[in-house]
Amino acid sequence: MYLLPQTYATTTKAKSEKYPEGFFPSVYFGRRGIDMRTLTVENRTDTIPDGLATPFQNSFEKFPESKKIPESKKIKVRVQWPNHEKARTEVAQDVQLLTKTGHITSIELARAVGGIVRKAMDKCYADRLESPPDHRCWGMATVKKYGLTKECIYLVSLHHVAGITYQPELHIAPSMQPHLFPTFREATYKELVQAGKERLIELTPGHR
Repeated sequence: MYLLPQTYATTTKAKSEKYPEGFFPSVYFGRRGIDMRTLTVENRTDTIPDGLATPFQNSFEKFPESKKIPESKKIKVRVQWPNHEKARTEVAQDVQLLTKTGHITSIELARAVGGIVRKAMDKCYADRLESPPDHRCWGMATVKKYGLTKECIYLVSLHHVAGITYQPELHIAPSMQPHLFPTFREATYKELVQAGKERLIELTPGHR
């Protein structure tokens, strides 16, 4: 496993001083996390421990009812993919911490954050198609021999940076060391079909 070396997310000085790093809790989605295919394609969250826990409820309880800060009702999740131009691939999106049924659960949070990470992945893939970079590390691909795919990217945790800004901790388990990926090209139809067959084999009960 590798830690995806994102550019560290930032916020305004005023917000950083008001709510410094660690003021709000980090949230963990299991020891290994959950891969993006399972989370965003198969929509499965059964591997998340204590999925019905409400990790931000205590943040609300820090403040008297009359002094609850408006910002405590949401967080901003920011993803900054490494080795890509920030303006083309950065994704920042609010996540509401109160739902119709109450405080957001770990499962609901994982799905929301997973959707934001998926947007960043899609933007990185599109950017790679439009202007292939010289580097090969951390590039998105549809077939694992050409780069990172949904199966190998894991949402492990979510950390408070400052203000109301959070950044997900992403781990990757690539098919090879990132710098060894071949020069990027789009996968052929045959390669996509083969990748699909391999995925079906992985999902077959009893397969090791």
